[in-house]
Parts: sequence; structure tokens; C-alpha cells
Amino acid sequence: MNVQMNSSQQKYSRSHYWIYLLIFTTLLFFCVFGITYSVYYGEGNDDNIIDTSQIIFTYSDVGQAGNGILLEDAVPISDELGKMMVGTHQYFDFSVTASTKNANLLYKILIHKDQNSTLNDENVRLYLTQLMGSYEEEKVLIPFSELETETIHNKDYYVLYEKKLGKDLNNYSDSYRLRMWIKEDAKDYEEQYFSIKIDVYAYQVEG
Repeated sequence: MNVQMNSSQQKYSRSHYWIYLLIFTTLLFFCVFGITYSVYYGEGNDDNIIDTSQIIFTYSDVGQAGNGILLEDAVPISDELGKMMVGTHQYFDFSVTASTKNANLLYKILIHKDQNSTLNDENVRLYLTQLMGSYEEEKVLIPFSELETETIHNKDYYVLYEKKLGKDLNNYSDSYRLRMWIKEDAKDYEEQYFSIKIDVYAYQVEG
């Protein structure tokens, strides 16, 4: 059975199409590029207010492997050499950008390890620096095996670093560089594979 719409029905259908498309595009933007936090508060007869703070995780990976870094066919090196690595898959740069209103935020830089990794955690060294122009400020130098773990939304993470942000920040940004290498005295590292990805989560916290 064929059904035909008159002109007013077609206009109505087209208008709803664009509305749905706009809503979908907006939701997709926040799913891909940011995490939004809503803070609900109010006292007595005052109007309740819903306020929003936003934090965005962006990255620039010189190895073009997404927000990941890996060790494959690597050899043990000293910390001194590891801190200076600039080769493919040896480091990547990323930034955390936040706008806060009436909420303090604590953001965590988290690591998700590829389940197919075969290299022992004790053989892996991690080095996180904060980029300050041409200068790198050391934040974390640690064996992977010493990282604390945390489960978020049924996904297991290792906590690399965390930082608290105050209220009323507008497009505040921190830039980081992560390096990873096999420790100098590692054993049983031949033909092993180790890959991680970075996520950033934020939480509302008290002052």
C-alpha cells in the first residue's frame, strides 16, 4: 500500500528530521570530545541551579596509533636514555583542557593495558612530564608494576597521575608527554609485546 504525504506533512517531517539531526550531532560531540559534569545545588527558597563544568582530553600522537603507545621489539635501556626518547611509538603528547564554573574538579590520567600484552609489568618503565614551553617538568617516573589500579564503569585502569582544578577556570589547559621503555636490567623481554592507551576521567570534589 502506498502512502503519500501532503505538503504540510512533508514540511513537518523535514523540520523534525533537522531537529533530531542537531540533537544527535550534539550528543556525538560530547561522547567523542569531552565529558560533561552537572552540579545540582540549592538552599531554602533559592532557585535551584544546574551548573556545568567540562573537561576535554585531546592528544597528538607522533606514532599515529591513536591515544596509545607500545613496546615491540624494544631493548632494555637506562632511565637517562629513556627520558630522552623521541622515536616512533616511544612517546606521545596529549593535553587536558577544562572549563569549570562552580565546581572543583579532580582529573586522573589513567592507563588501560592491552589484554594481549605479554611483557612482564615489572620490566616496563613509565615517564610522564608536563610540557612548559620548551621545558619538560617531571611528574612521574615509575615501574608499571607499582601503579595503583581503579575500576571505572566496569573497566580496569592503572592510575598514572591526578590533579585538582579550582573553580571558575576558562579553557585551562595542561600539556603532557608520556614515554615508556624496557628497564635496563630486564629479563625475558625478547619477542614480547606491551601496549597501553590513555584515558582521562574527572570528578567533582570539595574545595
